[in-house]
Amino acid sequence: MLCFVAQALHRFLTRLKELRKRHGLTQEQFSELAGFGYKYYQSLEGGRKREVRLSTLERVARAYSIEVFELLAPESPKTKLRRAGKAKYDTHLSLWKCICLHWAFLELSRLWQLR
Repeated sequence: MLCFVAQALHRFLTRLKELRKRHGLTQEQFSELAGFGYKYYQSLEGGRKREVRLSTLERVARAYSIEVFELLAPESPKTKLRRAGKAKYDTHLSLWKCICLHWAFLELSRLWQLR
């Protein structure tokens, strides 16, 4: 179980950097696109944030026009950058996906604190 959570965290952190570089963005450019402060995103991508909220995952996913669960999927998702200024987004995650994501990130946060 711990191995799965550690792998999911590693995959998420790797995916953040991979997607940003795929689109040729700096951390500062992506943080602006996703609506984060630069320093916050820098610490998130660097693995220094001890707690990651579902709303943070939603912002990252929304910026790439993907679903939240795709950030943790084994294969890298096909993405496209959302247009700047497009403020509204659809959060139509199924209840089951929300529960699974919430549980996974609670576990990740707990494990991170044990580190």
